[in-house]
Amino acid sequence: MLFRSLINDLLDLSHIETGQVKLEMQALDLRKIGEEVIAQMQVRAKDESRAMDFVLETVEGLPQVQGDYGRIKQVLMSLVLNGYNYTPEGGRVRVMMRAEGNEVVVEVVDTGVGILPEDQSRIFERFYRGNDPLVLATAGTGLGLAVSKTLVEMHRGRIWFTSSGVSGEGSTFSFALPIEQTEG
Repeated sequence: MLFRSLINDLLDLSHIETGQVKLEMQALDLRKIGEEVIAQMQVRAKDESRAMDFVLETVEGLPQVQGDYGRIKQVLMSLVLNGYNYTPEGGRVRVMMRAEGNEVVVEVVDTGVGILPEDQSRIFERFYRGNDPLVLATAGTGLGLAVSKTLVEMHRGRIWFTSSGVSGEGSTFSFALPIEQTEG
């Protein structure tokens, strides 16, 4: 499973870097994508008998963004999956969405191990994984955040994170995408 994931991530990154990934841009309802990702993660947690609370917080009437449905869902799934993987059982992963200026901001907040200050500058590097025991015990390729960063930037968006580095205080991974401009 990990080997297949590594191959898929490497192929994805290679296709992105060589310009072979063409985004299929359309008006996106990020709330709907968030609901789908949360539902998938709830099923996964149940299948793995792992108690975890998943919450989506947003408002009705959230502006749409212009984006590729599959790729934006991939980004959000990657961030929520990281929150799930690096949060001890019984923790919580919250997805919050709001309009801010001319962007929609998505935040994935977890109650996990956090990211040590000495690891923070490398978090979006390919193959980089921190040294926390929970990180080391979890299968992963170290490519999810690198792919996510590239995909968000392809959408003219931005991605960042905050973490105190204190275990249990978790991390917040955020990305922002431009609000769809309607011709009027």
